Amino acid sequence: MTGWAGKPGPRGGRGRGARRPGRAPTPSPRHSKAPFLPLAMAGVFLALLPALIGCRREDRPEASSAEQATRAALSDENPYVRGRGAAVAAELNCRRLIPDLRAAAADPHWFVRYRALAALRRLRDRPSLGIFLERLDDPDPSVRFQALEATADLGDYSQVELVAGKLSDPDAYVRAAAAFALGRLRVAESVPSLIRALEEDDREVVRREAYLALRKITGKDLSRRPDDWARWWKEREGRGGEE
Repeated sequence: MTGWAGKPGPRGGRGRGARRPGRAPTPSPRHSKAPFLPLAMAGVFLALLPALIGCRREDRPEASSAEQATRAALSDENPYVRGRGAAVAAELNCRRLIPDLRAAAADPHWFVRYRALAALRRLRDRPSLGIFLERLDDPDPSVRFQALEATADLGDYSQVELVAGKLSDPDAYVRAAAAFALGRLRVAESVPSLIRALEEDDREVVRREAYLALRKITGKDLSRRPDDWARWWKEREGRGGEE
């Protein structure tokens, strides 16, 4: 597949906490927040705080202690401790923990998988793209949502078909995230799928993201009426794909 004007879509990232127009809403609190941890478990992470900067420098003794403590958290018997361990790994910004995070992405518990994908995404580990794509079919919608967000950040035009397939996901927030990801990937071949989503999806959040993605991919400022987009696309195809 080719991007608009025959080029792959951009893969640019965002600064932490940056606002982005048209961002798909986050999943429900069940998928976006961890249950409250008892103080005894939270103490594991308080112990890591003095070493948060140490892992960034391999020549500092704090690095090994921080890594060891984080690895211990990632293998804890409590899934919410393992999930918090993945979050700490991202805060450490320590790429030596990437193999541990890749393993955590296959954890039996949804929260650990969700946090592991988020950490790999934050570390911008593009070699983990295969893991993100595999998790597009995760049984938990929050994990599928995070996998789509990561694919939008780190993927390219070759993933468009897989991402477009998630426009039929049973979860509306996952469908919205798929539309957003297609807008980021900017590949012309995804336009028909987005037009169908704009016309047929029963949730406003999905229709809105499909519309914003269409505008981003095509550069056209058409209305939100699917007929307008379908007519324009048909005319464009009649011209051999030329503007």
